[in-house]
Amino acid sequence: MPGFAIAILALAGFIASIVMVLTFFGLRFRSRLRRHPRFTPPAGPSAALDPIVYATPEHPTLAAFREKHDFESIAGQGAEMERLARLMEWVHGLTRHARSPSWPERLDGLHLAELAREQGKRFNCWMDAIVLNDVLLSLGYASRVIHLWPYKEPPNESHVVTCVYSRDLSKWVMLDPDMCAYVTDEAGSPLSVDEIRTRLIRREPLRVADSIHLAYASLLGRPLLKRLYLWYLSKNIFRYDTPARSEPNYERNASGRTHIHLIPDGYHDEWLTSPRVTKRGDTIHYVRDPEAFWRAPDASHIGT
Repeated sequence: MPGFAIAILALAGFIASIVMVLTFFGLRFRSRLRRHPRFTPPAGPSAALDPIVYATPEHPTLAAFREKHDFESIAGQGAEMERLARLMEWVHGLTRHARSPSWPERLDGLHLAELAREQGKRFNCWMDAIVLNDVLLSLGYASRVIHLWPYKEPPNESHVVTCVYSRDLSKWVMLDPDMCAYVTDEAGSPLSVDEIRTRLIRREPLRVADSIHLAYASLLGRPLLKRLYLWYLSKNIFRYDTPARSEPNYERNASGRTHIHLIPDGYHDEWLTSPRVTKRGDTIHYVRDPEAFWRAPDASHIGT
């Protein structure tokens, strides 16, 4: 048999193996989502959850970031989602992916973009999400870094994305600069994290943007990449975490950080009793109130 034919058969076998693995573990991950489908606030009075605070475009670091890169020109013309997608693609194109990069002293978009362009610094998903978050904040959007966590605790691996409050749709939309992707319904309307989770549970159609790019998997072809991405989301979209303040360099705040973690019904009920303080000084508030977690921003939520 010619060598070319052997190579084709080997590739076909490899792809078939990937499909089998995706099918097996995809069913497992979705079954966990179906066992914990809802986020229901506890009955009776509960502790008030302070609104997330968003930095304004006048924040000095955001203003310098916007002035240096002219994000309005990068976004270009067209519908809001087209503009947001171009900004996501710009962030994705800054550098290549790294699984375990070293952490710089500053974790803000301006500094990280400089490290990528001038020193070839590679990013993981968290760094990409921080950069895109600062890009969007600098343009006046309410935007947040959202950490997607799997069922397993402690997790072996998780994922971080950026969520922006769409002015046109009046809802949160998920953008994934690390994998250069966003997800829509069958009509092409971009979806939030909660909507993606619900559609995975209900087996409803999900469409992944053609811009998708997965590190170390570019040879698989776009249809398989999209399937792989939805499989990956089904693992990591079980619960969500977000910083209480969306502002440059918040994760390097020496005085400690506050995070809000939304967990589904029936999952670690004991976490709801009191906040947890981590070894690095973060305070994590566990909640089951999706309306409070995904509260629409207003003028009172804008900081400096």
